[in-house]
Amino acid sequence: GLSGAVELEVLIDPAGRVQRVEVSSSSSHALLDEAAVETLRQMPPLPLPDTLPARPLRVRLPLVFELR
Repeated sequence: GLSGAVELEVLIDPAGRVQRVEVSSSSSHALLDEAAVETLRQMPPLPLPDTLPARPLRVRLPLVFELR
C-alpha cells in the first residue's frame, strides 16, 4: 500500500474558516499531498474557542497516511 506523512501549514480565520493550506513537508507522493490539502480546504468552519484571541490562527498539522 501507499504510505507517507505530510505536514500542512493552515491559516484559520477567527470564524474558524480555513483560509489557506500549504504543504510544509511533503510525503513524497503527490497523491497523498493533494488529498491532505483538499481535505482541509473542504472542512466546514469550526469556531475557535473563546479563550483564543479573535485573530487568524496559523497551525502546523501532521497527517499520516497508511493505505492498504
